[in-house]
Amino acid sequence: TDSSDIILTITDNDDPAAVTLAFSSETIAEGASTAVTLTATATPVSGQEITIPFTVSGTAEANEYSILGDPTPTSIVISAGSETGSISISTDGINDTAVEIMETIIFTIGDITNGTLGTEQAAEVTLNLESDDDSEVTSIVANPSSFEESASSTVTATIDDPSSRDLTIPLTVTGTATDAD
Repeated sequence: TDSSDIILTITDNDDPAAVTLAFSSETIAEGASTAVTLTATATPVSGQEITIPFTVSGTAEANEYSILGDPTPTSIVISAGSETGSISISTDGINDTAVEIMETIIFTIGDITNGTLGTEQAAEVTLNLESDDDSEVTSIVANPSSFEESASSTVTATIDDPSSRDLTIPLTVTGTATDAD
């Protein structure tokens, strides 16, 4: 004759969702107007909020990029019932005039709450930061400058600073000699 409610609690005993991480682009250039997104994907979708903490390191200085958000995020959150969560990395309005080699922005993943790293997922993901400044050609030299038939010469270009981008120098060959194929 007792009609009072009985409360039952169902405890989730499923394996935690596996989290994979992917950038929308492998490289971001200095001063780029488009941000790069780091997306975390949970498989399967979880009924619990998943928090993926990260730290940032690499060869790029912290003042060369920004992780968008206020305050600056230190984790990616996948809301309960959602498949993905993301953060954005920007270099818009951040630029210098130094010619630099390719730099890195490395995200190291900490202990995930309510999830695990996928089996194929590394605990570090790296975004490349490309300098938008070009080196200058300081010399172009042919050695030897004169040679006999069946011999060869090497043309060497020298630049003032190593760069993160390939430098293409157009070359036109003219003269009275014919191409022997």
